[in-house]
Amino acid sequence: MALSLFSMFTFYFLPMAVTRASQRSLHDIGGSPETMPPENCVCLEHLKTGLINNPVAIVHIDDDAFLLAEQPGRIYLYFDGDPNRKLVLDVTATSAFTGQLIDERGLLSVTIHPDFKNNHRFYIYYISGKTHEAIISEFVLSGELPLDLNSGRRILAIQRQIDGRENGGQIFFGIDKMLYISVGSGSEEWENSAQNKSELTGKILRIELDNVNIRARENNKFNEEYFQMRYSIPSDNPFRNKPEAREEIYALGVKNMWRCSIDRGNSQTGYGKGRIFCGDVGHDSYEEINIIKKGGNYGWNLREGFQYRRKDKDIQTSIDNEVLPIYVYKHDWTRKAVIGGYIYRGTRQPWLNGQYIFADFLSLELFRLQENTNNNWKAAALPYCSPSQCEEPQKRSHLMQYILSFGEDLKGELYLLVTTDLSGTKSTGGVFRLTSQIRNHSQRLFVTLSTLLGSGVVLNVVA
Repeated sequence: MALSLFSMFTFYFLPMAVTRASQRSLHDIGGSPETMPPENCVCLEHLKTGLINNPVAIVHIDDDAFLLAEQPGRIYLYFDGDPNRKLVLDVTATSAFTGQLIDERGLLSVTIHPDFKNNHRFYIYYISGKTHEAIISEFVLSGELPLDLNSGRRILAIQRQIDGRENGGQIFFGIDKMLYISVGSGSEEWENSAQNKSELTGKILRIELDNVNIRARENNKFNEEYFQMRYSIPSDNPFRNKPEAREEIYALGVKNMWRCSIDRGNSQTGYGKGRIFCGDVGHDSYEEINIIKKGGNYGWNLREGFQYRRKDKDIQTSIDNEVLPIYVYKHDWTRKAVIGGYIYRGTRQPWLNGQYIFADFLSLELFRLQENTNNNWKAAALPYCSPSQCEEPQKRSHLMQYILSFGEDLKGELYLLVTTDLSGTKSTGGVFRLTSQIRNHSQRLFVTLSTLLGSGVVLNVVA
C-alpha cells in the first residue's frame, strides 16, 4: 500500500524486518510499574469493529459515529462502538488492490466535508484498477446503504504508474475548508516528477470544492466550460496564474507522504491551529516528519532527510523555497517507513498535549515529538504500559503486528489502525484507542468507548 514505499526491500530486507517486528508483542515493549512513571506510557483500548481487512482511515462524523475504510475498497459506518456495522460504499470491483504482498494501491483515504452535518458529503481517494489513476470522488451519505458506486461524482483523476507504488494517498480538509491531496511521486523514472511543476505527482495539492461557480465568474470561465468543472483553484494558491505550473499545487518535492493531519491548536491559546503535519516515507536511508507550508519545496528527489543525493555544490541552492523536515530518523532493521500521526490535543492524557505522535510501519513502537521554544523538536519514545497497568488486558498483540495509520476523533483522542496481514486479504485488522494508564494500586478508572460517546464513566474497584 502507499505507506510501504520501501517495497524495493521486499525480497531482501523485509523478511528479516518482519521476523524481528513480529517477535515483539505489547508485553515485550511495555514498561513495568516499577520502572516507568505513570504519565510516561499509554494503554490501548480495542474497539469492537468486527472483522476488518487492512484499515487505513477512520473519520469521526459525530461523537457517536465514524467511518472506517479498508484498503481493499470498503467503507463501513459504525455507531457507538456497535460491531453491527453498515456497509457504506464498496469500490473493490474497480480498485487496483490485488492482495499481493505489500500492495500500495486500493482505497487509501476517506474524509468528510467541513459542513457534513448539513450536506452529508464525503470524499474518497483510491487507485483505479482499470486506468491506474488516483481517483478523488465525492459521495453523499444517504439513508439507502450501501451507496451505488455510480452515484459518486469524480472530482479529479491523476495518472499513476502501472505498478502503483508510492501513491501518497490522503485527502483532508484544512481549517480554510479547502481540500488538500497528498500525491506520491512514484518510483524509478517517475522520481523527477516531484520537482516538475507541470505535473501533479510528488505534490501536496489544494483545491476548492465550494463556490465553484463564483470562482468561474472571477476567472471569466462561466460558460459551457463551467459545467465540466468539479473544483476551482483557491485565489491564494502559490502557482495560480503561472503558466509553467499546475495551479492545483500547494507544495512540491514530496516523495510518498503517508498520513497527514491538521493541528486543531491549543485549546487555550490557539497556538498551532491549522498546521499541516505529514510523514514522508523515505527511499533507502531516512524517514521525515514535515510541516507543510504554502509554496514549500520538500526536496525530493534531490534530498532525502537532511542528506543531498548528489555531490555537486549547486544542489543546495537549486531547490527554491526549500523547507527542511522538523525531524528525520535513519533506517534500521525495524524502522523503514514512517506512519505520520497527529498533534495530541485531547483531554485524557494532558501530559501529551502539543506533542506529535507517530509510528513506523515495521515496528509496534510509538514515538513523540515535543516542540521547544526555539521551534525545534525533540524526539522520545512513547512506551506502552505494562498489562498490569491497564484496564483492558494488553493481550491483543496477535491483532497488532503492523501499524497502518492513525485517526483522531472530535475530542482530539487518537486511534491506531493495525493489521497482522501484509496482503490485506485476511480479516486480521484492528482499531485501538490510546488511553492513559488506569490501574493504580487499589482502584482503576476505565473510560470506555461509550464514555467517550457520552454515556457516563464506569468506576471499577479492585480488591
